[in-house]
Amino acid sequence: MDSSKLARIENYAYNRIT
Repeated sequence: MDSSKLARIENYAYNRIT
């Protein structure tokens, strides 16, 4: 599992919600 990839997915979702 790539922590960087996970962080990027979370950031993407957060940006979408914002």
